[in-house]
Amino acid sequence: FVSGNGVATRTVHVNLGPSAPLPEPTLWAQQPVTVDETDIAGVSVALSTGFGISGRVEFESTNTPRPAPEKIASVSVSVVQNERDGPAFAVTPVHPDADGRFTTAKYAPGKYAIQVAAPGPEWTIKSMTTGGRELSMQALDLVGDVTDAVITFTDQVAELSGSVKDGTAAASDAIVFLFPWDYLTWMANGLPSQRSRTVTLGKAGAFVI
Repeated sequence: FVSGNGVATRTVHVNLGPSAPLPEPTLWAQQPVTVDETDIAGVSVALSTGFGISGRVEFESTNTPRPAPEKIASVSVSVVQNERDGPAFAVTPVHPDADGRFTTAKYAPGKYAIQVAAPGPEWTIKSMTTGGRELSMQALDLVGDVTDAVITFTDQVAELSGSVKDGTAAASDAIVFLFPWDYLTWMANGLPSQRSRTVTLGKAGAFVI
């Protein structure tokens, strides 16, 4: 990758499928190189060990039984780099074991988002934390191994309903977009899909989220 100021860098990411063993170690390197009118020789690149994320998924429910082990294993956890911090790369999700424990591949230092797919429509994300810090709206600054990530699902969801008016008449062609009020945070980190909803209007301009 060559930036506009003439500094060339390359970062190598390794992503493995959920059934593949995680390598020990996974290495990364980033070496600034100033490119001018002459050839460059003898560049030395020092490799460093990458960092991984491990933790568990939990389920809080009032009426829904805890998912069966095969359903828990269907949960996917993806680590996605913030596009502002480097070139995008392909993401291969990992899956928890029957006890809900998961371990990702290792990545170069940087800011990442954790994206999670639920085991079924009855479950939704309640929180994603590490060290007590909520990650559902903020990027994870990966500067070392993370071993205490907790992803919590819940079956308790709230409903928002209403209607849209065009003057005194019901609107028919509007779209309702629901997003977190802290817009500066989600603009800086990218809006997670599980934190936004978009719906079209029904009869008499009504909507339900």
